[in-house]
Amino acid sequence: MMTRILSAADVERCLDLSQLRQVMRRCLASLSAGQSSNGPRTVFSAGEGRVMGFMPAALDGARAGYKALSVWEGNGARGLNPHQGLVVLLEPETGRPKCLLEASAVTALRTAAVSAAASEAVGPARPSSLGLIGAGRQAWEHARALAAMWPLRSAVVWSRDAAKARALCARLEEKLGLSASVAPTPEDAARAEVVTCCTSSRTPLLTSGALSAGAHLNLVGACRPGIRELDLRPRPGLRAYVDSEAACAAESEEIRALRAADPSAVRGEIGQVFSGALDASRAEGDLTVFKSVGLGAEDVAAGSHFLERAEAGWVGTLVDLEQPGPKGEGLLSRG
Repeated sequence: MMTRILSAADVERCLDLSQLRQVMRRCLASLSAGQSSNGPRTVFSAGEGRVMGFMPAALDGARAGYKALSVWEGNGARGLNPHQGLVVLLEPETGRPKCLLEASAVTALRTAAVSAAASEAVGPARPSSLGLIGAGRQAWEHARALAAMWPLRSAVVWSRDAAKARALCARLEEKLGLSASVAPTPEDAARAEVVTCCTSSRTPLLTSGALSAGAHLNLVGACRPGIRELDLRPRPGLRAYVDSEAACAAESEEIRALRAADPSAVRGEIGQVFSGALDASRAEGDLTVFKSVGLGAEDVAAGSHFLERAEAGWVGTLVDLEQPGPKGEGLLSRG
């Protein structure tokens, strides 16, 4: 059997923002309905500043796979992405690797697509302003995904690294046509109609009181116990939704704290909203929050979508992992 390998560039070639958003809607609706299963994230320390993770999932009784990743904090100083790894899709009949995808690209794209789908489902109807807290890959992907869905006009960016914030503003203006400016504080960025908080901060950068009434917040950075980007406190009209009740109960300090203070503020899983099982109607002035810790099911669903598009477009590299070449090397062919 030939295994297809998709690099980060290959994954980007297979991207359709609208289609990926719908794939994420179906994935999370299936997961909330119990038709798919998502294994808990397993994390293993490989030394100071080095972590390995494993995220398995099985979708709709047919597709299965996992993400294996490493997070090496020192990579930033080397000019490398701290997150390295693979998404592995398995052949249903045998469990053999059917496709290997570069994990950072898949993670960035599917995370933004999930946030866009959640924003569309529970956020304001036609927002025009975007606030970005953080100026890395996730900030760009969220801006791109949201701008593809809504007629956004302006963006405000805050980052501890002012140079990165300025560079992102320039990119937002050039690529997305937004009027973009650097915010002096996180609170300034949080005044937009739609806000995405996507940082590596281990302590809260602001409180939920800084957000405007009627706004929507995507909270995607903190995904391990003990760390928080936002001090998520109860306030009138606050409605929080999560990607997975089980995963957020285990990994999200923001949701744990909010549930302890006001259990009614955590309404349920966004997949229930997607399927129509949970009413997410908004009243004027409501503040909606979507908390995402990231799921292996999302990686497998997104990877399967990219594979389908790659096969149709002859994208990627085909490798026979089981058959050695004449000198022992694997047999390669460009798909």
